[in-house]
Amino acid sequence: MSITLWSATRKLRRYSELLLSCRVPDVGRRYSDGVRIRLHALRLCSFALLCFFHNIHANEIILKSGKVIEADQFSIQDDRLVVRSSIGGGAAEVPYPLNLVKRIRFSLTASEAELLESGGAKRLPELRELWNKRLPYLSMPESDSGWIGLRLARLLVSTQDQVNAEEALEMVKILRERDWKESRRKEAIGLRISALAASGRIDQAMQEADALESLSESDDLALAETRTRSKFIQAGVAWAQFEKLEKEWPKWQLMPEKRKQRLQYLNRALDQYLFPAIAHPELLEISAEGLVQAARIYMQLGQTERARICLNEVINHFPDPAYVSRARELINTLNQEGKTS
Repeated sequence: MSITLWSATRKLRRYSELLLSCRVPDVGRRYSDGVRIRLHALRLCSFALLCFFHNIHANEIILKSGKVIEADQFSIQDDRLVVRSSIGGGAAEVPYPLNLVKRIRFSLTASEAELLESGGAKRLPELRELWNKRLPYLSMPESDSGWIGLRLARLLVSTQDQVNAEEALEMVKILRERDWKESRRKEAIGLRISALAASGRIDQAMQEADALESLSESDDLALAETRTRSKFIQAGVAWAQFEKLEKEWPKWQLMPEKRKQRLQYLNRALDQYLFPAIAHPELLEISAEGLVQAARIYMQLGQTERARICLNEVINHFPDPAYVSRARELINTLNQEGKTS
């Protein structure tokens, strides 16, 4: 048996065990403790360095002439980039024609870095403010506007609120049309599918996911993300069918055919939501999203321990900022319900 086939067989067996037991294994154990510790340390060091270098360097404006201007504050006014500098006890503004600006290297403040690293749904207003501040520079090479926009759009989708999903769709449209970086434009296409599903347009999301999956030029990671997004849409449809059956057939326990249907819908929803954490743990944000959705299902079914397992997996092994925040909120809900029961 080839190594590739052995790996695939091992992955399939583990995935089957998860579905049969309806439990989430310690997915993080796929990697050695040493590797995970190093990854965590690297993440912390990166954040610390980001904050440290902000204190040394301001934003850098690079002109086409090669001149580099350091600036803490600047804005676009008509066709000019106006740089504001502090001089003694006062301030001065120097305008530069936009057609003379080659690129801008942005430097995050410590508070902005912390917001992007750990901000949850409660900090949506702050993220919106930062996005609006960076939006005018979206098309300018080396700007971080698109990264901030994707971060906000993911958080909006994660709230599972239709109004927020519509906002995310508008943002994704802007990112696809104007972001200077091709990889982020491609990422925005996949995020659009999730936003469509969260806004209730399931059929359209499925159609676009199928069309995207068939593109031969998609790279492996993008294809894996697209397929996973498709599975999430299918999971949402299955869960909607589950809820519809229980509503229309309140005595489903007494009807063998309805019991079978109900179980099929439930297994299909859990199957698709848990898939990325098992098959594609490298897709950190999507894996976390699937685990949170599975936890919601378990909570609705009253299976609180299984919900906790999913939520703890998010916190311990898939620490995407948007979903770690959601996981902690749901754990707090479970704790409160446990005290009142």
